[in-house]
Amino acid sequence: MNCHEQEQLFGAGDSNVSLEKLKRGIEQVCAGLGVTKTMEELEAMEKDES
Repeated sequence: MNCHEQEQLFGAGDSNVSLEKLKRGIEQVCAGLGVTKTMEELEAMEKDES
């Protein structure tokens, strides 16, 4: 499934905030704006938030 097909799964008129966030996330990843973190980095972030 390509980026355009994934975006279509979240219909433009949907008022659900969670679906809108997912749609924006897909758009960002498709635009090459994704963030990559290792498990160690994620665990360190979690400890810093505590």
